[in-house]
Amino acid sequence: MPTTRPPSQAAFAVADRIFEGGTVLTLDEALPVAEAVALQGDRILAVGSRDDVMKHRGPTTEVIPLLGRTMLPGFVDGHSHIAAMVDTWGWPDLSPPPAGDVESFEDLFTRLRQHLAQTAPPPGATVVAVGYDDSLLVEKRHPLADELDALSTTHGLVLIHVSGHLATANHFALEQAGYVPGAEDPPGGVIWRDAHGVPTGVVAEQAVFGLLAHLPPRTPEEQLGILEQVQLHYASQGITTAQEGQTSPAALALLEEAARQKRLLIDIVAYPKWTTLTQSLSTRVAPRAHATHRHDCGRERHEKTTGPTHVLREFKERKHVGEYQDRLKVGGVKLTADGSPQGKTAYLSRPYFKPPENEPPDYRGHPVVSQEELDAWFDKAYAEDLQLLVHCNGDAASDMMIAAVRAAQAKHGPKALRPVMIHAQTVREDQLDAMKALGILPSYFNVHTFYWGDWHLHETLGPERAPRISPLASTLRRGMTLSLHSDAPVVPLEPMRLLDAAVNRTTRSGAVLGPDQRISPRDALAGLTWGNALLYFEESTKGRIAPGLRADLVVLSDNPLTVAPHALVDLKVLLTVKDGEDLFSSPEWDADADASMFSQSLFLDETGWLV
Repeated sequence: MPTTRPPSQAAFAVADRIFEGGTVLTLDEALPVAEAVALQGDRILAVGSRDDVMKHRGPTTEVIPLLGRTMLPGFVDGHSHIAAMVDTWGWPDLSPPPAGDVESFEDLFTRLRQHLAQTAPPPGATVVAVGYDDSLLVEKRHPLADELDALSTTHGLVLIHVSGHLATANHFALEQAGYVPGAEDPPGGVIWRDAHGVPTGVVAEQAVFGLLAHLPPRTPEEQLGILEQVQLHYASQGITTAQEGQTSPAALALLEEAARQKRLLIDIVAYPKWTTLTQSLSTRVAPRAHATHRHDCGRERHEKTTGPTHVLREFKERKHVGEYQDRLKVGGVKLTADGSPQGKTAYLSRPYFKPPENEPPDYRGHPVVSQEELDAWFDKAYAEDLQLLVHCNGDAASDMMIAAVRAAQAKHGPKALRPVMIHAQTVREDQLDAMKALGILPSYFNVHTFYWGDWHLHETLGPERAPRISPLASTLRRGMTLSLHSDAPVVPLEPMRLLDAAVNRTTRSGAVLGPDQRISPRDALAGLTWGNALLYFEESTKGRIAPGLRADLVVLSDNPLTVAPHALVDLKVLLTVKDGEDLFSSPEWDADADASMFSQSLFLDETGWLV
């Protein structure tokens, strides 16, 4: 017979949805662990014990059993390039395991042959593939133009290195770009040549973008459709807020049009690229038929700009910087100070352990911007109260950013602008002290320990410096906020691998790289949630599960705080909730939900109360 009905709900706000029956890791110090969460609209209504939260249940409240799974705040992306994900969506993937299966030149050539046979591009078209990694190929080198000519001499073949700082191409693509014997290096770029001055096929930094001028076009609708697919991919990884980490004018136009059409499914924070800032001041327009906006790392075409003095104020006012409009926010401006450590183009204070073959023994890499240019940007940013993100992989580049912030604060006084050092791969202990004093936030590409830890140990940095890459524990010891990111599409969007890398720091070979820099799972989860929300000045609305915050949630297959450390990478995202609505659900979640609903339906009376 029916049970006694609950008392009047008049004293309690009625929830739209209640999740119960599992573990809730709130990442909120006031209540670290809870049993249930109630949602009302796009906000969290209540968090706590099951009995307390169920007081918010009304006749129409949907009660969702977690079935012993673990709920956390939705993951906030600390740094990636969602527009670059749109650009590369559907391109051949040449990644090594575990992201892909290309381990040798033969694997790589087979993949390209298959793509050419399946797609039959017209003669003259450019075919771009991404993700190859010379450090993990059997041959331990880049494929060269002569070798790629064996695949095609009537198409441009361009292979973009996993770092994004390098590419290799066949002679057809080199000639299309004007990279022929006698040609000068483009500004900010390098063309690798043999002893006779003939381009080998490999180019670096800004020269990469000269190879991409002949890509086949995509219609605006195709771009918008792919953007929706990419956003669902982010959601499938539990990510509810994403970054467009160095936004071209074309990328910003695409995002603005998607926002106007209400086609943004997750929140996106864009940071226009410093050298194209004047172009980004255009009004909202439909996206171009096609324009490559591959992500940062200092490798886009080099455009001259009038500098920060004349554009920052207009940019801030016209783009409503810091304000969401239909899930799109312009957060500030992104600059690139150097290149990539795995590509040996990062700017170091000491020489590389093993310099590239074409460089002298004292080679340390090079900056992308001068100290004077970086100082000028920070001077004007502090005058206009604008946040800057700066890509700094090498510690010499980090010194440049620290000096620029120090000079700006000496002139304008300390301000809570939260400048972010993106990647911060090789920051030293003394630099962390300076960053804390200046309010510079490091955002770590910490999965380097897995993907390139062995390479850094034996090739780029050596046994003294490599164990300190991504110094997470040193950061926490200073009481600094931790931020973790994937830099996708450089590596896949995998928050669980970021978690694993932070806790275990194991390389591909299984070695532990810098055991003293390992951190706890809880600290790592904070770096994926509220730590990243802090970068966007959104820690009061995101990154924790607490009443009044945005109802951005993720359900994992198990509890990251209780599973074995090396099982962290195997945790699965089962459900992602954005603003109170399900955005992604896995087949496993759907099957269990159907079974649970069938079971509950046997015990409901006509008003919906359990009997």
